[in-house]
Amino acid sequence: MNTISAQTLLNGSGFNDEYMLEKARRELDRIKDCRHPYFIYDHFINFAIAVSSVADWTFHLHLARDPKWNNKTEIHFCNWIRSQSSEVATFIDISNECNHANRKHPNFIAEKVLISPIWDTSAFPQEQINEYTQKGFSVMLEKGTTLLLVPIIKYGSKQDYFYDVAEKALAWWKALDLTQTIPMDKNLNPLS
Repeated sequence: MNTISAQTLLNGSGFNDEYMLEKARRELDRIKDCRHPYFIYDHFINFAIAVSSVADWTFHLHLARDPKWNNKTEIHFCNWIRSQSSEVATFIDISNECNHANRKHPNFIAEKVLISPIWDTSAFPQEQINEYTQKGFSVMLEKGTTLLLVPIIKYGSKQDYFYDVAEKALAWWKALDLTQTIPMDKNLNPLS
């Protein structure tokens, strides 16, 4: 039986947690450049999977051999992540939901990703329309009508622009200090 790893499958070194983080960045850029809701959802899913994959790659490439992580799994690392970053935890939830049909496990924090339509921009002050335009995208409809679509994410007790939550998740990964990680159980209690 052959064993395969991403490094061998993808032809060598360079495929690591940093690569996956950059892949997530590229997916976020694709979301921001996209103008079709179906394709945006495709990129939402790809972004969430890439952000979630960073956890697996980080655990297996950097933590698994650390003595404090003996007999622990990537789940214990993801539990620690959940205690540290609700934004990253949200994308781990979304990734799990999008990867598995009829999932039986509850989400920890993610509630909903939606694209809020704004049909009549005249009902809003220009400053707010400028913000919506920056945080969303517009689609030209028949007869020259413009529809403004703003991606929103609900997680925990928060609701925010998708782009902002995604940027916070990427920034958290970039700033991560692996020496501060500790294994945690599903109730977010430290394991010895």
